[in-house]
Amino acid sequence: MMSMVDVAQLVESRIVIPAVAGSNPVYFQRWELVKQIELSELRRTSMDTKLQQLAALMSSRGLFGIDPERETGMQLVRDRWARLWQALGG
Repeated sequence: MMSMVDVAQLVESRIVIPAVAGSNPVYFQRWELVKQIELSELRRTSMDTKLQQLAALMSSRGLFGIDPERETGMQLVRDRWARLWQALGG
């Protein structure tokens, strides 16, 4: 785990990450930093705030129109699962 000094230096360095990031350890260090910050923020957030955020998210469902292709997509997924189930002897 990186110390806060390491994290601060990494952020301040503003290292440019190449498009092919798999070969660059700095890429993984920066994503580890993001992960640490997100976990820290989640731990500091009160349950009351989390529940308010969840309620706001659930109440926003009405803001989006009905997707006419959703049922077709769901049926495709059901068909795939059915084929897998049969192929595995279910």
